[in-house]
Amino acid sequence: MRSGKTNPYVLSGKEAVYIGRLFAAIEIND
Repeated sequence: MRSGKTNPYVLSGKEAVYIGRLFAAIEIND
C-alpha cells in the first residue's frame, strides 16, 4: 500500500485501453 489507499479498480495501461475499447464497442453496437 504505497499510496495509503488500495483501489481494486486501478488498472494497468493495457487493461484500461482494452476495457475502454470494450465499452466503446458496446456503446456503438447498442
